[in-house]
Amino acid sequence: MATRLIAQTQYPVSLTEAKFRLRIDDTGVPATDGAQDADIGAMIEAATQLAESMTRRSIATTQWRLTLDAFPAEIRLLHPPIVSVQSIQYIDPNGATQTLPATEYSVDSASEPGRIQPAAGTQWPETMQTANALTVNYTAGWGANAPAAVKQFVLLQVAHMYRHREAVSEKPLTVVPYGERLLDAHKLWEV
Repeated sequence: MATRLIAQTQYPVSLTEAKFRLRIDDTGVPATDGAQDADIGAMIEAATQLAESMTRRSIATTQWRLTLDAFPAEIRLLHPPIVSVQSIQYIDPNGATQTLPATEYSVDSASEPGRIQPAAGTQWPETMQTANALTVNYTAGWGANAPAAVKQFVLLQVAHMYRHREAVSEKPLTVVPYGERLLDAHKLWEV
C-alpha cells in the first residue's frame, strides 16, 4: 500500500491574509519581481506542511493517489477530511485497466480515516494478481475552510519564519511557542 501526494491546490491561508498579518502593504508600490510574494508563498506552504505532519491530516486541499495490490474488505483513505473520490481503477484478471463505476462503491467521508466499501448488494471485482493492481484517486483537506485555530497556527508560523528569514543559527527554527496547542483539537491520535 502506498499513498502518494499528487498536488496541493488550496492552502488554508492566502498570500493576501499572510501579508496582512505581516503588515506588508504594497498598494501603490511599483511592481516588483515577485520574489517577496514567492518567499511568503513558500512559507505558507512550509507552515501548512508542518501543521499537516503534526495533525496527520490534509489541511491544504490535496489530491492523493492510493495504490493497493487488490481490493481489501474496505479501502482506508488516509489524510482526512475526505472531500471526494475521483476514481477507482483496477487491473482485471485479463490485464485490462477498468474504472469502477461510482454506483458500485460507497464513500464514508465522516470517518477518520475515510473508508470506501462496496455499495449495498455488490462486491469488489476480481483483480489481476500483481503489484499495484488497484488505484484510488481522491481529494482531501480543508483548504480555505480550515478551522480558525489551524489558520492561526499557519499565520503564526509564517510570521515567525518571516521575522527570522535571515537569521543565522545553529538551531533550526522551531514551532512558535504555544502554537502547537492550537492544533491539539485537530490531531488524529490513532490511524
